[in-house]
Amino acid sequence: MWSASLAADDMATLYALDFLIEARQRGLVVSDDLLARTLDYAEALANRPSEGMEDLRQRAYAAYLLTREGRKAGRLLADIREQYEVYHDDTWRRDLGAAYLAAAYRLMQEDRQADALFADVPWQLLSPWQRSGQYSDPLIHDAERLTLMSRHFAAARKSVPETVLDRMGEAIAA
Repeated sequence: MWSASLAADDMATLYALDFLIEARQRGLVVSDDLLARTLDYAEALANRPSEGMEDLRQRAYAAYLLTREGRKAGRLLADIREQYEVYHDDTWRRDLGAAYLAAAYRLMQEDRQADALFADVPWQLLSPWQRSGQYSDPLIHDAERLTLMSRHFAAARKSVPETVLDRMGEAIAA
């Protein structure tokens, strides 16, 4: 997607795809070719082997975006979840990747699984937390969690602590 460089930044490409999908859903004109090529890139990324939590998070985000666009991703979701459970069983449910999986499950109308998984993903600005990747800090985590909540978990909106919103504002202003 990024012709200025020989190597695309996977997470930046996924963010761009998210915005393209959102723009199209809101009635803005988005090139069919650009969207198709970016979705193909996301599908290749989602099918790649994973080398750690950051890779799994990116694969989960890609699978969520593919699901959001109506592409079949059930096998991908199962593989990503299995990799999380095998290699990161004690921590993966607190990772943003779990929220992406939950949102994809919601889109596939697997509501019980979606709700249970999403409920386990904590707000990161409320506790000490370490960065786990270039695009993973507490503000990004919580902003993405809030976005997924607003799109797919309407009932959970009432449970957003005011402190989270205050800390998001403080982090943005800093």
